[in-house]
Amino acid sequence: MKAMVLALSFLVSASYASDRTAAYNLICKPMTFESDRANCLNKVKQYTYFDKRGLTYCSTLNFDTNKLDCLQTIGDRVYEGYEMDHCLNLTFDSQKLECLSNSGTRYNPNRNCVPREETISQLQSSLSELRSGNVRGADMRISNLLERFNDCI
Repeated sequence: MKAMVLALSFLVSASYASDRTAAYNLICKPMTFESDRANCLNKVKQYTYFDKRGLTYCSTLNFDTNKLDCLQTIGDRVYEGYEMDHCLNLTFDSQKLECLSNSGTRYNPNRNCVPREETISQLQSSLSELRSGNVRGADMRISNLLERFNDCI
């Protein structure tokens, strides 16, 4: 088992990605006015990739216009875990959005890989899950790593 985990440490990690449907369901669908939902849908259609944690953050904003700005900021951007952590730990929403705008990299659908550091982090989490008896969680995490590795070849 240790050898497998060690070998996996050189693979790519699982990304926390969402698609347009997830973005619509989380951000647009709850909007009160039909015109706001339509504007939101048009914004969502402009992108193919949304960071899952970024979407969750966008959904917490109080005003629909802020949510739309947030979608535009995170759309088609890939964030490392540490980048997202840094930005979301800032105090004000304006600081968080500016940080997200200046962080991450442009999404490339032909290369669905995440750097080695994130892989190591995911594998460490898998080991912790295994040690705590959460075999299912570790299995899912490692399966995602393997799936993502196949996309990188």
